[in-house]
Amino acid sequence: MKQFFEKYEGVFWAALLFAVLYPVLAFLFRDVLARFGELSLFIYERSFFEETVFKAGGLLEYISAFLAQSLLVPWLGSLLAVLLWEAVYFLSVKGFDIPKGFSVYALVPVAMLLLTAMGYGDKVNVLLYRNVFFTATLGFLASLAIMLCCKNIRSFGLKMAAMLACGAAGYVLFGAYGLLGAALAALQQLSHERSAAKGIVALVLAAALAALLPFAFGRNWLAGVPIIEFYNYDKVNVLPYILLAAFSLIYALALRGKKEDGKALRPGSILLSFSVLTAISLISCLMWEARSDYRAETAMYRAFARQDYGKVVALYDKVVKKEDAANARSYKKLMKQVKELGGDERRKLYAKYYHETYERPSRLMTEFRMLAIAYMGESGSLLFSAPQGLVSMEDTPFVSQYGPTIYRNWGLFNSSYVWSTATSIHGGWTYYNLKEAAVAMLLSGNDAAATKYLDILSHTCFSRWADAHRVYLSDKERLKADYSRTLELVCPREDLFYSEEGAIELKIMEHFALFDQPEVEDMTPFYSQCSMIWALLSKDIDRFWQCLDNYYGVNMPASLPLYYQQAAYLYSVLTGSGIADNLPIDDGVRRLYDSFSTYMTTHQGSVNELREASYKRFGKTFFYFYFFVDNFI
Repeated sequence: MKQFFEKYEGVFWAALLFAVLYPVLAFLFRDVLARFGELSLFIYERSFFEETVFKAGGLLEYISAFLAQSLLVPWLGSLLAVLLWEAVYFLSVKGFDIPKGFSVYALVPVAMLLLTAMGYGDKVNVLLYRNVFFTATLGFLASLAIMLCCKNIRSFGLKMAAMLACGAAGYVLFGAYGLLGAALAALQQLSHERSAAKGIVALVLAAALAALLPFAFGRNWLAGVPIIEFYNYDKVNVLPYILLAAFSLIYALALRGKKEDGKALRPGSILLSFSVLTAISLISCLMWEARSDYRAETAMYRAFARQDYGKVVALYDKVVKKEDAANARSYKKLMKQVKELGGDERRKLYAKYYHETYERPSRLMTEFRMLAIAYMGESGSLLFSAPQGLVSMEDTPFVSQYGPTIYRNWGLFNSSYVWSTATSIHGGWTYYNLKEAAVAMLLSGNDAAATKYLDILSHTCFSRWADAHRVYLSDKERLKADYSRTLELVCPREDLFYSEEGAIELKIMEHFALFDQPEVEDMTPFYSQCSMIWALLSKDIDRFWQCLDNYYGVNMPASLPLYYQQAAYLYSVLTGSGIADNLPIDDGVRRLYDSFSTYMTTHQGSVNELREASYKRFGKTFFYFYFFVDNFI
């Protein structure tokens, strides 16, 4: 068995790599990969080629953009990515002279590449990047190719000439990865060369190449490495690339494998290899889970795009169930800490708990859920059946990335276009932004702008989509039929996009709840329902009564939905006006409020303790939302 493993260990690790990574990427992360693909762009035009290629690292960016199209079909993108990582594995074994019995160490660069592609994906790659998924992998393959090319040349003079030529060409074509290849070749020369002088010469030449060549390209030492400075995530983003370069440089200098190393497998090396693989897998998983909500957000977005609104609600409920369990564990731990405390120390612990550990669905999840239940026509019965998300400044960039979709589906067409343009200025145009801008302009009646975006998309892999939507330019009735729900909204054409916090919800509330409502005869059932959502979320009593009056006049419901009843009864009690006496309020709603009110007045303990205790009994009511959720969503 030992001899068999020694002979085929490379194949074994490669097969294991494929067996682990492909299912994870193709199934568990299929929505994330598809989103990566949407946020990429490759245009089949000469101008795109010239703009991309004619700069340091341009060929790498161009090829990466081309391959990123495969991510739109997640199983295909996953297959291509894993095959490239397999190539990295085999070339690392050969290039770094990793001895038999220890070839698992060739998976370390693969793990680092995994982090550049997937680690921090929500914080950086998906935020304002395009075409980055394959960049580091292709660049590192170029580095290994340069090292192998120089390694196989025996003549020292020719080897140094090849190192300089390949390094220079590599920098022009693949950016910093070309310089990395030259550095790997030099370090390997230093490690393997018996003459220390020759090794030092190689190192000096490589250092000179790395120091001087980028001056010709604007001092861009990191050409080809996708690093941005946005929302203070640039330091986080560069870490995987530093680790990738560090590991490969150490390997090139330290490893000096020989053929005879494989004759005898060192004791415990198989166990050690499995340990290394396990550690790499755990590190990768931890990095992938840097923000675990991201996959749920992306899955909800994809389900909404497919008009699978029930799936959106189900995904949200799944997250809530998981977070409620986590909150229960955290609260139990907290109670042990505060048991013997009182006064300020007790309050500080509670504040820290709710600020740092209390989990709630993100703003983005909540936004998609509200959209889904509005499209289902179930906002009155589902709006508070799950907790609202916490408004956090940390969520702003993630919400903004989906801003065009959210605005367009609420009917704010012009703002969808402005949002697409704003994000594109920072990160470059993507399929997603082009499609959203095209649809927003079609709905707004701006055919000139819509034509411009459709013309660009017609030279991409979305050419069929562009052709299908070009029909709307001449057939407005078909546009109205296919987008009837959105077009039903009575929407202003002015721009509602900008705000200091970039908060979508506040701007939507200004339109649906805080601005003057249109006349009943100009209102549609969907608009009326949206107005009710935002009137409830804004906790505006006067606006609620106005929206409720419009709701009756436009929707003419046979019965009043549950949460409209709860809000009407609560506001009637708070104002003491008895205004809800003539409304169809179920006795169960009245009894529930009486129970809630009694619990509020008789419960012993702090406000934080009351919030936690009452959530378990009344968390899915408007009463709880009104008194205990301070934010708008």
